[in-house]
Amino acid sequence: MAFEADEFDPGMRTGWSVTAVGHARAVTDPAEIVRLTELPLSPWAPGSRDHYIVVDAEQMSGRRITETRSA
Repeated sequence: MAFEADEFDPGMRTGWSVTAVGHARAVTDPAEIVRLTELPLSPWAPGSRDHYIVVDAEQMSGRRITETRSA
C-alpha cells in the first residue's frame, strides 16, 4: 500500500510531501493493541478507534517546497 501526507501554505508558497510504500497489516495481538492505544496520537476525524492498521514501510520519499524568488 501507499500512504501520502502533504501540507502547504499558499501565502508563504511553501509546503512538503512525504510518501511511504510498504505492506499493511491489521493488528490483532491484544498486547500490541494496548501499546498502540497508549501512543500520544490525536485523530482529526471523529469516531471510534477500535482497530489499528500498521504499515511496514519499505520505501519512503519526501520533498520540501520552498518559495523561489525570481531575479
